[in-house]
Amino acid sequence: MEDDFPFPLRVEGDWDASIPKLKNKLNIYFQSRKANGGDCSVEYESSDGQRAVVRFKTEEVRQRVLNKQGHELKLGRGLLKLTVRLPQSEETSSNFPETSDEISSIPPADPPADEKGPSAPTQGETKEVVAAQEEKEAEEELQTVSVLLENIPEKMNSTMIELLVENISDTSMERGDFSLEIIPDISVAVVSFKDSKHTSTFLSEGPRNKLFMKNKLSARALEVTKTVKVDNIPPSVSTDYLRLYFKMEGKEEVEDVKQLEDEECTAFITFRHHKGVNQVTKKILCINGMRIGVYPYYKSLGTALYGKERPTLKLPDSFTESMDSAVWKFLQDKQLVEEINEVMAGNFCKVDLQSSEVLISPLRSLLKKKGLTAKDINHWKEKANATFHLAISKFQSFDCKVMPAVWEESETEIRRALTEAVVIAPDMARGVVTLAGLAEDVNKVKDVLEGIVGTATRRLERERDSITAEASVAPSLYHILQQDRLPQKLATDYPELKMTYSPADQKVILCGLSAEVYAAKIKVLEQVMAMKRKMVEVDEDVLAFLSEADKEQLCNCLFTEEGIKATYDTCDRRVQLLGGTDQALCDAEKQLKTTLSSYSIEVEDETVLSKPEWQNLVTRLKESFNSPVKRVKVRRTGYDTKQEVIVSGFQGAVNLVQQELFNFISNNTIIEFTLDVKSRATLKFIQDWKKESWSEAVKRDVQVNFNYETRSPNIWLRGSRAHMADVKNLLQNTISSVHFDTLKIAKPGAKKFFKEKWEFVENAAAKTGCLIQLVEDDPEDESSNDDDDGQDMGDAMQKTMPPARLAVGDKQLGKVQASTSQDRTQTREGLTIILSKGNIQDASTDVVVNILGESLSLDSGNVSRAILHAAGEELQTLLQAEVAGSKPATGAVLITKGCNLKSKNVFHALAPHWDKGKGKTDQVLERIVEQCLEKAEELQQRSIAFPAIGSGNLGFPKDFVASMLLGQVVSFSSKTNLKHLQEVVIVLHPSDAQTSQAFYTEFSKRFAGISSSLSQPANPATAPTQPGKALFSKVTSIAQGHEMRVGGVLLQVVTGDITAETSDVIVNSSNADFSLRSGVSKAILDAAGPTVDAECKQLGAQANKDMIMTQPGNLKSKKIIHIVGQTDVAKIIGSVKAVLQMCAQHKFTSVSFPALGTGQGGVGPSQVADAMLDAVEDVVKQDPAMSLRLVRLVIFQTPMLTHFHSSMQKRESMGIQPQAPKGVFSKLAMFFKSGKQEGKKIFKTFRLEGKTLEAAIFHLCGDSQASVDQGKRWIQELFHKELAFERITDEAILHLSDEDKKKIQDLQQQLQIRCMLKTARDQQTQNRDADLLCNLVEWQYQQGGQYVAFDKLVNLHLERAMQNQKLEVKIEIERQPYKVSLPNGPAVDSGGKPLQIKRVDKQEEQDTRKLPEHWSAMKADQPCLTTPLQPGDAEYKEVLNLFQATCKNPVSKIERVQNPCLWMNYQILKQTMDQTNGHQNNEKRLFHGTSEPTIQHINHRGFNRSYAGKNAAAFGNGTYFAVGANYSASNTYSVPDAQGQKYMYLCRVLTGDFTNGRGGMIVPPPKSNTSHLLYNSVADNTANPSMFIIFNDIQAYPEYLITFR
Repeated sequence: MEDDFPFPLRVEGDWDASIPKLKNKLNIYFQSRKANGGDCSVEYESSDGQRAVVRFKTEEVRQRVLNKQGHELKLGRGLLKLTVRLPQSEETSSNFPETSDEISSIPPADPPADEKGPSAPTQGETKEVVAAQEEKEAEEELQTVSVLLENIPEKMNSTMIELLVENISDTSMERGDFSLEIIPDISVAVVSFKDSKHTSTFLSEGPRNKLFMKNKLSARALEVTKTVKVDNIPPSVSTDYLRLYFKMEGKEEVEDVKQLEDEECTAFITFRHHKGVNQVTKKILCINGMRIGVYPYYKSLGTALYGKERPTLKLPDSFTESMDSAVWKFLQDKQLVEEINEVMAGNFCKVDLQSSEVLISPLRSLLKKKGLTAKDINHWKEKANATFHLAISKFQSFDCKVMPAVWEESETEIRRALTEAVVIAPDMARGVVTLAGLAEDVNKVKDVLEGIVGTATRRLERERDSITAEASVAPSLYHILQQDRLPQKLATDYPELKMTYSPADQKVILCGLSAEVYAAKIKVLEQVMAMKRKMVEVDEDVLAFLSEADKEQLCNCLFTEEGIKATYDTCDRRVQLLGGTDQALCDAEKQLKTTLSSYSIEVEDETVLSKPEWQNLVTRLKESFNSPVKRVKVRRTGYDTKQEVIVSGFQGAVNLVQQELFNFISNNTIIEFTLDVKSRATLKFIQDWKKESWSEAVKRDVQVNFNYETRSPNIWLRGSRAHMADVKNLLQNTISSVHFDTLKIAKPGAKKFFKEKWEFVENAAAKTGCLIQLVEDDPEDESSNDDDDGQDMGDAMQKTMPPARLAVGDKQLGKVQASTSQDRTQTREGLTIILSKGNIQDASTDVVVNILGESLSLDSGNVSRAILHAAGEELQTLLQAEVAGSKPATGAVLITKGCNLKSKNVFHALAPHWDKGKGKTDQVLERIVEQCLEKAEELQQRSIAFPAIGSGNLGFPKDFVASMLLGQVVSFSSKTNLKHLQEVVIVLHPSDAQTSQAFYTEFSKRFAGISSSLSQPANPATAPTQPGKALFSKVTSIAQGHEMRVGGVLLQVVTGDITAETSDVIVNSSNADFSLRSGVSKAILDAAGPTVDAECKQLGAQANKDMIMTQPGNLKSKKIIHIVGQTDVAKIIGSVKAVLQMCAQHKFTSVSFPALGTGQGGVGPSQVADAMLDAVEDVVKQDPAMSLRLVRLVIFQTPMLTHFHSSMQKRESMGIQPQAPKGVFSKLAMFFKSGKQEGKKIFKTFRLEGKTLEAAIFHLCGDSQASVDQGKRWIQELFHKELAFERITDEAILHLSDEDKKKIQDLQQQLQIRCMLKTARDQQTQNRDADLLCNLVEWQYQQGGQYVAFDKLVNLHLERAMQNQKLEVKIEIERQPYKVSLPNGPAVDSGGKPLQIKRVDKQEEQDTRKLPEHWSAMKADQPCLTTPLQPGDAEYKEVLNLFQATCKNPVSKIERVQNPCLWMNYQILKQTMDQTNGHQNNEKRLFHGTSEPTIQHINHRGFNRSYAGKNAAAFGNGTYFAVGANYSASNTYSVPDAQGQKYMYLCRVLTGDFTNGRGGMIVPPPKSNTSHLLYNSVADNTANPSMFIIFNDIQAYPEYLITFR
């Protein structure tokens, strides 16, 4: 409340607190005019006594109340004086006087005697009446009695409205309860009630009345107005006069007087209080003796209420106006009447344009205009007339004098020249043509009309005096006259002369005045006589073309458009040229011979010309090339001899037509192709396995035959050349996409084994996605590999099948023809990289890269010029069209077709000149290579050829170009998911030896041990060391140093500047915070630049392990590794190993070291050399498969090279081992020691000469190298499962007799060793299975009243027969044959004598060996079950914790292996071992790594010690188990599958009592010299064992299989 009425006053008075409604009375008083008050709120409670607070809404009202002297409130019969003051907080600042009068009762004076009536009230009664009346007036001041009724429809008249009001308010107009005033122009009515109660009733009940709602009426209380409208004011009455006059008459202050300027007799008077309005409207007022009208004015209505005096206005009368008849016709024709009416409607009038006399009438809406006055009615005609003339003022007419003859002659021309924007009306009776339209349009065309009329008038006058003359001129001569612009010259001299030429009559016709005609004829004849002539020999096909063509059009195209003033005639197989000058004839002859040509197409297959398609093509081409500049002629010749198609005409058109005709003939000519294929396996793979990729694309008219019987397998194609191209390319691509490899297993009995098992091998191998064929001989035996003893079969050489070569032609798909062999390698992602010597223009890859200069001219630069000459001039044209006038920036790559090149596309690269490292040209060149590779992939290209980009005239260093180009290709392959690009060829020109050497050196660095062939001279150091061979190769000398191979890593020691190295990583030896600025560190940091220095400071301030890696800065490497320099040899070894491991972790392939510690560190060069080489050796041994391929030790001081060379030579002598001859039983020898003798006695060695075995050779094909490799591994593993190899070490071998040796040699010659070993292995496996089964099941037969157990092998035979649900089986009992009926017998011998048998299940008798309770349920006939464990289970966590205790590799899943048979046998052996050893500490949980193919064998059959020695046998020929999972996780033991997953078992192993093992053991040694008891197992170290070896297959149970990465 205080917020709404913020201005308070204190009111005090001597009143009785019990006076009823005192608060209301105070409120009414301070809102009334008597108190000079306004909106307020009174705060008073009876408890307040004689004080109250009155709050006002505005400060102005509060001040008026304070300023008033003496406030009196009538209470009953007395007057209550009130004191009004500000609140105490505001009194001190107030200057207003206080009012403080005492309360008194003042009786009013007696009225005059003549005013007293018979019933005059007493004095007391008079006071009460006055007080009540004033109180009532104050209360009614705020009420209104007028209602505004809105939205009154026209159909409702005053009577209906009157009835509606009476019906709703229950009043009567006849009784005077209300008055009604209708204001029709705004569709409202004002109802004024005498009683405000009726107002409330009407406002509340009206909206619910049906008639009220039906007519959508609305009603609201009309506001109380303070303004009146005064009419008929006498002239010269001022505003001040009106203010004083109405203040007097209205008894109220006048706030405003406003007289209307346009109506001097009218004014608006605004009072301070609305009572002034009531006073003046009840009176009849006169000014200067003239009666004035005073009416209440309402701003919301925009009008005054006149009551019964409201004036009525009538529409003014219509009137007519005349307008221009031509303009009137224009309005009618263009239908612009409505437009005029729209303009007129704005002034409440309409026009009738039925004639040029226009009728203008008022609209009825004029009377509804708000605030309409009589003045508006009086001025309507004037405004309407002005509006009409303004509307038609933009139209205009124009009269032009025209004679009838002229009109007849020029009417068509006039109507054609004039626009539709005007109307033309001819009136030949008056000789006038009238134009009508918009004024601007008429002004535009009237000059045209006058010009045409004037010209026609002059022409008619000239025709009366004209003559006609003729001159004979041949068409060819007239053509030259035209070229010499003779007609134009005559027209200039004689503008009115008319000159035409008639080709049929061969005449020039002149028409005009006689003098003009004769003078013109003389000029024509003189020009003809001055013509020059020349005879020209042309090709007969061109002559025929000239004879049949439209000569005029042809001359225009040949000569006129080229600015040559000549023509021609054909005669006697020659062409006669005519021209104005000798030069014109020479130009014409040259133009004729260079522009026209003919082309002959030889037809190999005449059936092509008889096809309907041929006829349609010829017809279409003739129709397409029928314009003068494209016209050609096509005809056939040689029907009896050689078939030819002749095309003659314009050279450009001839080229296009002959190309289409040639393409049609060529594409539809039947041809044959033969595609050579590498092997029959490849041929079969394509025919059967890849059929879906080519069968749908083979058209029905292309024959495809796969030839296996020919000396070289091939695919023969026959069909039309067009269809053949797609099929040929598809098959070539298919051939090129096939990955091929050869596997050679030169083992005893290998070929025989695979022949016997071939059906199984072929079907099973297909699951690997690889087709395998066993071949009799390998034509490329050099590329196959021998699977020697001690060599891992997985290291068999991998190679991609070379692309197919066409039997015809010399083009090889996807390769560059070169005189030398190609170096190739393949990235990890499968992208093939080839180094090839040859010419870039001969490349047959899909894309060839060209180098451009700023001029974009292909005829500059060796590479660009060679490509242009091979591709043809069209290549330059295509390049210019690609540029399209713009200037591409340096580094841009533009793409065009290959034209005549063997490649489909050419990528033109705008390469920069080298800035010697000062700018960013190195990065621009790198980006060009990257763009070319990206665009090749985007365009789905399979292969791309690069030159040595930038190494020539552009000046880039050759070693930088080699490193950059190879690096970009490898980087692109690693970060891009390639779907199309398969091959990148780098073409090196044979004459550029330096560039070739740089690329071969970089290629060898990056891909040492990976590339499949090196065209460089053979180097022993470049041959990778195979597993099982010596770790170090021989030391060889190279430029600036020496090199040798350490496993798969090429180690180079060279002299030079380490800052110039291009290896992936450069190593910097620094201080603890990596800020050393001396020696090698200073050189590296200075060369790298300030960014590397800043990065060293940042990383050096953070936590590190004495080693950080930064960006290379300005160096040519990819990274720099900074290490803390060491002076201790052991720490130097640690630093080098840490760097090598970081490089391998980040997949780097090369690294360059300085000679660590030899500078300020002061360590001797020999010590450093030994330490660094030891570190390399250790890392290579730990991770043979790491990414590193090249380690360079860069020596700054040349004398140190000797120390490093010596260290390398020491390892060379340690690493070289004599090559063992091939063969299984080669070199059986034993050297005996004499015990305590001082010397060594050497015995004669028994040597088996190696015999060449018949190897098993396989051809393998697949979609990817991975599938081929998987197929090879599968074959190798299959064979290794069957291969038995045992080294027999015994001194007795040396004492064999000659006869014994001869038997062994005969055995080798028979080549049955493999079969003997296979039989031995099968027998061993069978005995093992029989031993296991005896612990579980025992079959018995009845003998002498008792049951006797069968032999263990017979026991196994019977059990397997029953498991296979056989009904009968044959066995031997005591060497007698029996036939057993299963499962319950009997066994019957050959004489029919029965023998009872029975089967005893030992598992039921052995409660102590029950299956584990946590095992999942298994079916009765289920021998083995693998159950995956859930990660949240306690069992899973237990196994995972044991694994992760030593190995942090991520685990994919863990499975429980449930094999009841193996478990029971294991438990039986455990119980026996516990009893024998006298303690129960016999079981350990150990790890065993394995490969995927052996998993099922181990799960079902357990571990097999016959595989001992496959990976290692240093401590005996048994089964090995590791204490820590990290040892078994090595790739050697846990072999990754194709997806990179590895497998390891957590086993229960009965190690029991154990001792140290040694090589060659097949059983543990005895526990003592006198005891027959053997140890249960052996270990590598009894004090702290890391592995255990067992020699009993049931001594270990594979409890859990762990799959990890």
